[in-house]
Amino acid sequence: MTILLVGYPIIVYVVIKYFGVRAAALLLITLLVPRAIHLKIYNRKDFLLILVQVVSVLLLASLTLVFKNPLFLQQLPALISLFLFCSFGFTLFKPPPMVERFARLVQDDLTHDERSHCRVVTYIWVGFFLIHAVIIEMLTLVASFDAWTVYTGVLGYIFMGIIFSGEYIVRKKSFGRFKNNLLDRCLQHILLNHQVKNPNIKNEGK
Repeated sequence: MTILLVGYPIIVYVVIKYFGVRAAALLLITLLVPRAIHLKIYNRKDFLLILVQVVSVLLLASLTLVFKNPLFLQQLPALISLFLFCSFGFTLFKPPPMVERFARLVQDDLTHDERSHCRVVTYIWVGFFLIHAVIIEMLTLVASFDAWTVYTGVLGYIFMGIIFSGEYIVRKKSFGRFKNNLLDRCLQHILLNHQVKNPNIKNEGK
């Protein structure tokens, strides 16, 4: 399901370009119906979340079949971004913030400064997901199908990668906690050789 959602814009674009709008809708239904049956048989822990995703795509695909309009299929990336906007935003009012929850999966003993950092980063992701959804919807309504595909299938992920990478570097520069992997070893060498040594930095390579 994750692979389908990540590659969704490219899949939709290719199928519509070469086989038509209804072919794209039928393909999605063909891929998702077995998934829905599988969820019904195997009561997974994340059943409800995946079921919502499956039903949403099936609904959009069904509307596309009826009206023969790709506009419905183009809505899914915006809906996903809005869902993430709400999920991350909700945790700002019901702590801990989403980024802190992720951080505690690998490092439970967060300092006060690290928790503050996680809250700020959660705000950044909330803002990104909202802006991302608005851009997608504007492209859907007023731009070409090609422009929608380039943004949702390529540029959007590049922007996410920039935010993720930038946050990772800032976090390592501010708090250290370097692990014993190639990326962290490289960052440790670069960052510690270009700044006054920070007494708060901890090396967890061992």
